[in-house]
Amino acid sequence: MSIIDYLSRHSNADILQKDIENEFNIQRSTTTVLLQRMERKQLLFRTPSTIDARQKFVHLTDKTTHLINAINHYMNQQQQALTANFSTEEIKTFETILNYYLNSNEPER
Repeated sequence: MSIIDYLSRHSNADILQKDIENEFNIQRSTTTVLLQRMERKQLLFRTPSTIDARQKFVHLTDKTTHLINAINHYMNQQQQALTANFSTEEIKTFETILNYYLNSNEPER
């Protein structure tokens, strides 16, 4: 759902597989397997980049456009539940902790 949400929010941009890797902080191999599964379910399709054939653009299918409203509704409900149960300061603290772990556990390159 998160990938479909991400692609739908960036529908005016050309999104590469690499962009998804960066957005969700996942490895290339994990992203490839995930996107292949989504392709088999006809939720998206990939096309080679015109600039670099090693890169692939990721596009939603018509089948997925029917799911976008339901996904947006679900994401909004989750956000509302979060803000209803925690103060703005608690959410900010939680995000700070998450960002710390995301950034401190990156392997050195």
